[in-house]
Amino acid sequence: MINRLGFTRSTRKKALQLLWLMLICNTPSHAGSPMFDAGQEAYLSGDIGTALTLWTPLARHGEAEAQFALGTLYYGGIGVAVDLTESSYWFLRAAEQGLAAAQYNLGNAYKRGEGVRKNLKRAVQWWTRASDQGLAAAQFNLATAYLDGSGAPRDLEKARHLYRQSADNGHYPAVQALERLGSAKKPGQAVARASSDSTGVDPISCKEWLDRQNPGHFTLQLMSSTERSDAQKIRDRHGLDHHAICAYSQKGQQRYMLLYGAFADTTTAQQAVSGLPAELQRNKPWVRRIRTVSKQVSAPGKVDAP
Repeated sequence: MINRLGFTRSTRKKALQLLWLMLICNTPSHAGSPMFDAGQEAYLSGDIGTALTLWTPLARHGEAEAQFALGTLYYGGIGVAVDLTESSYWFLRAAEQGLAAAQYNLGNAYKRGEGVRKNLKRAVQWWTRASDQGLAAAQFNLATAYLDGSGAPRDLEKARHLYRQSADNGHYPAVQALERLGSAKKPGQAVARASSDSTGVDPISCKEWLDRQNPGHFTLQLMSSTERSDAQKIRDRHGLDHHAICAYSQKGQQRYMLLYGAFADTTTAQQAVSGLPAELQRNKPWVRRIRTVSKQVSAPGKVDAP
């Protein structure tokens, strides 16, 4: 079934999920205003009209999160007609306030000429600002600009440096770019470092891995299965380091989860999701707080999975 906006039901659901991830994972760490939060609740329930009613005055009064939200709605045509000029306007307002995701999106708009006149130099300027905040996708785009000499002087070493930064932040296309440049690990080794506080590749137990992490940080649950060998196969196929395989009980049945990485916040964790190989992304990795995982696997009756 196709609704009046031209979305199929499944496409609309994906668009809603995409915007929600962008709002949660790419806005500043401080909480939004109560009205912005109310708009998020309306948005999640599918009431886009109410979300627009609540977010629009906030955006006009300068709230960056609301400006970013409106920009994304107009870009995707979610609840409104697609309007790239309006979208770029709101991304600009949020980008000027330092919102990295808006700076990245605005750079993309200048690269493609979407709602603004195409300008590769301005694209590089906005990607640079987002890159300086650690946004892996912006680091990747900026590296490509230096590699190709598009909007920036051609600089192979600077491109390599930025690709490495992006790869270290979990952006898998950057790992592939480094491999093409002969500057990355060979296939079968780790896809990318997850974070500086992740553990290495030593075959330690799940408990030991979790004990080494900050309980307030986050990890990615890549998959779950009743067979530990399934988790091992995925780990080996993609050469994952910074991982753990943990046993837990669900409805009286023992299962095994594959955890990857330790991340200081949800923004970094979600960036790592977008950088994983396509096969792992299709499993819809789950961003989980390490404290919660520890409680789940330490309940009585579990068998530790080394």
